Amino acid sequence: MCMKFSASTRAWTTPPRSAYQFLGAEQLQCCVSCGTRAAFELERGESFLLLYCGEAMAVQIETPQTQTKQTDGEMDDKKARCRQVRTTVALMLSFIVEKADEMILPAAYKFIGQSLNATPAQLGSITLTRALVQALSSPIGGLLGDRLDRTHIIAFGCFLWGVMTMAIGLSTTLTQAMSFSAWNGLGLALVIPCVQSLIADVYSSTTRGRAFGLLFLTSGLGGMAGGFFATSIGSQRPYGVEGWRFAFFVIAGISVMTGFLTLFMAADPRKGELRKCGTTRRECFGWLCQRSREMARDIWLVLGVRSFQIIVLQGIVGTMPWVAMGFTTLYLQLLGFSDIKAATLVALFGLGCALGSFGGGYIGDMLTKVFPNSGRIMAAQFSVLMTFPCTMVIYKCLPVTATGGMDTMTLPYAAVFFFTGLLISWSGTNNSAMFAEIVPEQLRSAVYAFDRSFEGAVGATAAPLVGLVAEKVFGFAGSLKAEAVPDPMLQLANAHALGNAMLVLLLAPWGFDFIFYCGLYYTLPKDRERSRNLGRLLTYTVSDANLCELGKLPAADSDSDVDSNLGKLSMPMKRSSNPTEFFS
Repeated sequence: MCMKFSASTRAWTTPPRSAYQFLGAEQLQCCVSCGTRAAFELERGESFLLLYCGEAMAVQIETPQTQTKQTDGEMDDKKARCRQVRTTVALMLSFIVEKADEMILPAAYKFIGQSLNATPAQLGSITLTRALVQALSSPIGGLLGDRLDRTHIIAFGCFLWGVMTMAIGLSTTLTQAMSFSAWNGLGLALVIPCVQSLIADVYSSTTRGRAFGLLFLTSGLGGMAGGFFATSIGSQRPYGVEGWRFAFFVIAGISVMTGFLTLFMAADPRKGELRKCGTTRRECFGWLCQRSREMARDIWLVLGVRSFQIIVLQGIVGTMPWVAMGFTTLYLQLLGFSDIKAATLVALFGLGCALGSFGGGYIGDMLTKVFPNSGRIMAAQFSVLMTFPCTMVIYKCLPVTATGGMDTMTLPYAAVFFFTGLLISWSGTNNSAMFAEIVPEQLRSAVYAFDRSFEGAVGATAAPLVGLVAEKVFGFAGSLKAEAVPDPMLQLANAHALGNAMLVLLLAPWGFDFIFYCGLYYTLPKDRERSRNLGRLLTYTVSDANLCELGKLPAADSDSDVDSNLGKLSMPMKRSSNPTEFFS
């Protein structure tokens, strides 16, 4: 049984009895298209889709006329490749600026605290405010990304966070900084899910780990550059402006320019499939109602994936240490390192994380070829396991001078910081690649968004917790303004208090993180197969009436019956080795 599908009218009809006569083809080659709408075009410009035994069969037509068009096809491939490269560059640029914008705040904690007379706990509350808004707003960005042109959403997010970064630099009170930081989080929430889902769409499953690794590599370089710039210039006054404010102004300008570049360079591969909302008021209202139902369905589907639940659970506890490590620059400054040396050490750690993200993605790809169901899990668990010895060395084993002059100890600290970043940064890359495997591409933006939402909402609490534990448990004394000309012994005591608080909020969450990964060994293979079937269900957007014309399915009385019928088409069936059977 086969059907003719017209792309212009989106209607299904039965083709003529003799397919060979109708197609006028000299050779037919049939292959199974795994769950995607595969179509072929004839000279007359008509597109067709073949349904056979519940599977989509793509038919490749070779005629003398089509063979003469191979040169045009090669040119189209080159154009597509060029668009892919431009899109990838634009996405990586937006991720670089996003990470730089995210890192300048913790990198300038000391200078912001001195300017606004804030304690470590109060500085952490600024980060908490931004992270909470970003977490709560991420589902909006993800769901919009599944319905609209993602490049436009990314560009708008860049504009928004750029303006709010400028406003933070103009803040004169802690309350103002927290308010503008919250709006900054909304801009970040729009960008990150859309960038990750676009990368997942552009690259295949066999290279997706390296693609995400390269994305996190460039992102890490952006964070490294932003943090180094903010720390090194924080104590200066360029053009008569406080250094930390000048750093925010520069990043704000770069963010706005990145938004314009994204509009002109990037292209959404799903752009041709996006549907318009209509021209009349009634059509727009119907469009909104339909999208609301689809969003509710997407939320339910995403939350029901077991592997998603486990990855989010480990991500919640796994995000807390990375948020807590935002105090690393302040810790090094209190130990006695100069601003430049502290910025250099944190930059080396960021460089190690960037290279580790790319290397971890590559290792995950290699392990997946040998262990398809567990390769990425093994890579992520190894990285988490290495956090325990590495962090213990940093906070308990590296030498500390009692006089406060630590610049002479830069070399051993630099080596440990770099290799720590290189070994503990594999999880994010492999998590993103696993997300792309456990849900169909239609829901990827939603998945990355909900991941950011759940992880960010809880993980963000680590920022003020570090300050509170340091002050209430380990005896951190005074505000940072009082530390502008500190007593060396008091400064060293505060450094140890801050380091102990960070160590507590690093080791405990990472221990649970390692345990939670174990559940993926059981759920990931099942959810990967479930994703394939669900992708077929969401791809075949044909009406129940058309299916009834085939005589294979009963009429549906409700939307749930339609979904049930479509689900039957997604079941794998026995394939035929004779191409002519597809046309009988």
